[in-house]
Amino acid sequence: MSQVLEWSRCNLCGETNAQFLFKKEGANIIKCKSCGLVYRHPQGNPQEELEIHRTALLIKENNHKFIERKTALFKYLLNEVNQRAKK
Repeated sequence: MSQVLEWSRCNLCGETNAQFLFKKEGANIIKCKSCGLVYRHPQGNPQEELEIHRTALLIKENNHKFIERKTALFKYLLNEVNQRAKK
């Protein structure tokens, strides 16, 4: 494993001193010992990498909107219950 990681350059600082963390979806997840950046190795082509990050951001954004809507609904229902309880 260390032989593969030795020539892997960090995208942030350019150093080749990396530590294997774990394997996910066929790629090694490694951490640069110099700057701490965690990244995939081997990396896909830039378009594939960009699409992975766009998809993750979209999922996160959709989850945030879902939580906001559920919170608003919960507050509305709680207010309705409180109003009816007073009557």
